[in-house]
Amino acid sequence: MNHAPQQARSYPASWALRRLHAIAF
Repeated sequence: MNHAPQQARSYPASWALRRLHAIAF
């Protein structure tokens, strides 16, 4: 799941979301 470079700037945010999703699902 590679998104636009913009996500690179907000890496912590995407990482947190991924963690939440991994835990939720």
